Parts: sequence; C-alpha cells; structure tokens
Amino acid sequence: MDNQRGAVTAEFMLLMPAAILAVTLLLGSFTLALERVKFELEAFQFSRSYLYGLDTESHEYIERKKGNRSCIEVRSNSPFSFRSEYCLHKIGT
Repeated sequence: MDNQRGAVTAEFMLLMPAAILAVTLLLGSFTLALERVKFELEAFQFSRSYLYGLDTESHEYIERKKGNRSCIEVRSNSPFSFRSEYCLHKIGT
C-alpha cells in the first residue's frame, strides 16, 4: 500500500492543466459569440441608418444593388473579421 501513496495527487496534477485549458477555451468561445452578436446588432443599426439617409458611425462597408433593393455589407474592424449583409429599400438621399 505504500507504493500507492500520492497516486491521487499525481493524477490530479496531470488532469488539472487539461481542465484549466478546457475552461479557458469554453470562456473564449463564449466571448467570441458575444462579440459576434454585438457586431450583428451594430451592423444592422449601421445599415438601417445608412439606407434611411441618417447620420452613421464609421464602419467599413460595401454598397450593392440587388434588384430594386440596396444591400450593405458591413465588415468589422476587429481581428475576427466578421461580415454581415442587410438589404432594404433605400429611403432618403
């Protein structure tokens, strides 16, 4: 029985870094998902304001025509490089 002494501690020390890594990756993916949701909201608000002719914040965007609708593809400035496209009938100038 003396040769079993400390076995639990050794197993714990081997599994702890893997558990910490798993939790870190989980929290990182949650943060990434929140960034995406935040960007989608900002892209929608920017596209709507731009197509209605209102003042807009500066975002990198591309305007395209699809039939009688104007489409705005908004790109994020973050290192994740999200893109989102919204199409509406243009109102205003």
